[in-house]
This record gives sequence, structure tokens and C-alpha cells, in this order.
Amino acid sequence: MKKFQNILVVVDSSQSTHSALERAMKLAGQGGGKLHLIEVVKDAGLALRWLSRDYVHIHELLVRERQQGLQGLLELCKSHGIDATGEVLEGVSSQVTIDTVQRIGAQLVIREAKGERSLATGSLGTSAMKLIRR
Repeated sequence: MKKFQNILVVVDSSQSTHSALERAMKLAGQGGGKLHLIEVVKDAGLALRWLSRDYVHIHELLVRERQQGLQGLLELCKSHGIDATGEVLEGVSSQVTIDTVQRIGAQLVIREAKGERSLATGSLGTSAMKLIRR
């Protein structure tokens, strides 16, 4: 089995389970690889920002909450002896993922095929389908 040294993991710290992270930790542990976790916060459109005076405040709270959740996942990795870094990024999940792969030189991307709140039909969610198509 090929040993991946630089693995990108797309996480959602608000979820109750983290099977993608568990798989990534197992691979990194077996091969001595490093994990880079990203949590993507979708940026609302301009119209929503104009319509809601509280948007900026709510968005800042969401980002802060996700940063805290990501920190907990990073601590989980480190408690298992896995070298891990992470960041909360804003934008469209599939595009942010591709940009991050290129920026960090990831050899493998691990993410859930479909989020718990996905409205997409079938076994793949919208972000997973967009990522595959690109």
C-alpha cells in the first residue's frame, strides 16, 4: 500500500461523528503521514449580507465556533500521535478544497461523501460531486 505523507482532510466539527478523520488518522498512523484539516464555512451571498444587519456578527460567531471545534479535532489527532495542522476557510467547499490541495501539495483528500444535512439525492453530496468533476 502506498504511504501518503501529506493528507488533506475536509472536516465538519459540528457533526456528531468524524469517520473521514478516523480513516485519515489510521492512514497517517500507519504511514507516518501528516494531516492538514480544513473546515469550510460557506460565505453567504451579497444580497443576504445587505438584508441582514446581523450577518457579520452571526458569521463571526460561526467562524469562531468552527475554529474551536477544529481545535478539538486537532487535539484528538495529536493525542493519537498524529502530526496535524488545520485551518477554517471561507468559500465554496469544492473550490476551497481544490485550492488547498494545490497550496499544500496534498497527495490524498479524504472527506465525507455526503454530509448529515445534505439535501442531495443519491450517495454523494453536492460538494463531493463538484470535487469529483473538477
